[in-house]
Amino acid sequence: MTRITAVETPKENPFLNCKLAREPYAKVLTDIVRTNSDGFVLAIDNKWGAGKTTFISMWKQHLENEEFQTLYFNAWENDFENNPFIALTAELKVLLKSESSDTFKEILKKGSKIAQATIPSIIKSVVKKYAGEDAAEIMESYSQGVLEAFKEDIDSYIDRKQTMSDFRNELQNYIEENSNGKPIVFIIDELDRCRPNYAVAILENVKHLFSVKGIVFVLSIDKEQLGHAICGAYGSDKIDANEYLRRFIDVEYSLPEPEIEEYIIHLIDLCGLNSFFNLGKRKHDVLARDTKMFIEYAKFIFELKNLTLRQQEKILSHTGVVLRSFLENAFIIPELLVYLVYLKLFYNNLYTQIRRRELTHQQLIDKCAEVLKGDLVKNNRYYFRINIEAMLLTCYNEYLDYEEKIKVNDNEPLNIKSYFDTSEDQSTFKNCIKQELNNYQRSRTPIDYLLKKIDLVEPLKDFDRL
Repeated sequence: MTRITAVETPKENPFLNCKLAREPYAKVLTDIVRTNSDGFVLAIDNKWGAGKTTFISMWKQHLENEEFQTLYFNAWENDFENNPFIALTAELKVLLKSESSDTFKEILKKGSKIAQATIPSIIKSVVKKYAGEDAAEIMESYSQGVLEAFKEDIDSYIDRKQTMSDFRNELQNYIEENSNGKPIVFIIDELDRCRPNYAVAILENVKHLFSVKGIVFVLSIDKEQLGHAICGAYGSDKIDANEYLRRFIDVEYSLPEPEIEEYIIHLIDLCGLNSFFNLGKRKHDVLARDTKMFIEYAKFIFELKNLTLRQQEKILSHTGVVLRSFLENAFIIPELLVYLVYLKLFYNNLYTQIRRRELTHQQLIDKCAEVLKGDLVKNNRYYFRINIEAMLLTCYNEYLDYEEKIKVNDNEPLNIKSYFDTSEDQSTFKNCIKQELNNYQRSRTPIDYLLKKIDLVEPLKDFDRL
């Protein structure tokens, strides 16, 4: 079964296996870090599934090759820990490996007082600023157990405030003693996937406790999702999440999207589709057409629906498994195959209706038009959709009684209307259906032929042994 594995990161050349040409962006970010050694917070902001974690892994190794010390902290994997201060300090200990030093002992001594509780006074002030007095009082009540420790008397508050300052001073001294003159790069990944309270607590810790000279924090985030977490943490949608995040983030950076066709070709190789398309027993002309059509129609769907890299990978990963149920010289209808896999993964209700043959011809076209709506003018995309509609109708048509079957006559209007209402487009739609009906293989290929393979109910084959 096809499985996407993590891209290997060779130590000597970390971007050797990068198919998205992202090494230049790593060099840009490295220069930013190098020229801002006093420390700052950098956010790499891209949607989920954009390949941030893979890039971070490669960039981390690149930084180490440039003699930077780095830390990697997966916030999502560590949000079982209620107090992120402990987890962040532990990462620092692992990196610097000098627990026995007097300076580190002072860090632990100061930190132990801070670790006894979170910093509710800071959280309360933020809530009050962004959501008003009522929300702040709700938050105070919610955190009552923690706040009690700060209400004993003013002296306790002053002592704790001084402890936070002392901790930062000791931390900065320790970094100066153990670094090589370059800032330590502390990467925090998957922050937007954490529990809202934990995500906010990490941000507060980074800002108020670990913000010292010599540490550059890198937050790998989906800013929109992190904004939702911030609102959730404070129980109010009145908070301006963007304004809130500006308090923590000094520099924002987004990885440019790769060229989509290059990424599809990369995924075809990564997902094992080449094992099918490149079989020697397949005729060269069929191979060339199948490969070309598969790439073109995958590109059409991915661009039209603005799918993330992870969503594209999911579709082609499933398709790689599906192709293992075909014979080496099988008829696969690649244009329709990639569309049906997309429906199964993202429009499963419609996919099920097709499989159960619950739709009339017109309903099928209408629902297809709804799924494939978008900017169809760009690059003449509407021709791709008309072709998908025609192929889908032809294969679906195989199951209907003779009286219900599509009949295309030159002098009679087609009783199925395409989404496009101009006479020219209707004529194109009619001609496409006519062409498909005249295609011996397609017109006699029931849609179940593809659906059973997509549903993985047929035995799979090992291409390497054919």
